[in-house]
Order: sequence, then C-alpha cells, then structure tokens
Amino acid sequence: MEEAPKKIAFVIDANVVISSLIKPSGATAQILYKLMDLDVPLYVPSVLWKEIEANKDVILKKNVHLVGILNEVLRRAKKFFTTQEVLLTKEALSLVLDEKDAMYVSLALYLRRTYSVVFVLTYNKKDFKVEELKEQNVFVLEPPEVFGRIKDVLEPKNFP
Repeated sequence: MEEAPKKIAFVIDANVVISSLIKPSGATAQILYKLMDLDVPLYVPSVLWKEIEANKDVILKKNVHLVGILNEVLRRAKKFFTTQEVLLTKEALSLVLDEKDAMYVSLALYLRRTYSVVFVLTYNKKDFKVEELKEQNVFVLEPPEVFGRIKDVLEPKNFP
C-alpha cells in the first residue's frame, strides 16, 4: 500500500519576498511562482507587510519599474500568501540565533499542527538552529537550495 503524500507548507521570510519584488524575473521570484503553480500553501507572518513598507525606498531604488505601481503589486501579492498573526514563543526564540527570525519559527511551529512538514524559505539560514528544527519537521532552506529542484525538494522521500 502506497503512503499518502505528506501535507506541506512554506513560510516565506521577508528577505525572500523583498528580493522577489526587487527582481521579479530573478531566480527567487521564479521559485515563488513555481510554488504557486504547484498550489503549495505559502504563509507569511502579518508583520511582513510592515517590513516591506519600511523597505519601500530600497525596493523602489533597486527596481524603478515599480515606481507608481508598488502598492498595486503588493495588493496582488497579498492574494498569493496567507497572512497569519504570530505570537512569539519562548520555544521559537530558543530555535534561532537572531530573534528577528523567531516569528518565522513561531509560524512554522504553529503550522505543524496542520501540516506534516513545514519549510522556511530564507536567505538567513545561518540564523536558525537547523538541526533542532528538523527534529520537528521544520526544514530551513535558502532559495539556491530549492531553485531548479522544487519537485525534488517536495518529494515525501526527502523528509521524514
């Protein structure tokens, strides 16, 4: 009897979303597009939109094509991500080296109630206690680890 596919979700770090906004044709954006095409649930903590707002000048400076349309792009982007309120937990704080990343771990641990496996996609993997998170079926990945091999990464045989 074949095992049923495991339910997975991705938690997306602000740095990944901002990178995608700066370069919508870049590899990071392509990963997000592919995950959307595969109907993989994508989650972001609610504070992400505030962080993007705070970095608006940087985004616009690096992508002049977004001048005048950034608010519309953000409005549309919000449709693709499920925004979740997150309460920081002591457990989440104990699983990161930079407390700013604890919100992503809090969200991932919360999602583990619903999903068998949760991936955190970030450019700050070094700030997460990766091995301890793996024990809870939370896998931290950087975009280059995923690019070009999303289907391989999502194969149930590749995670417990």
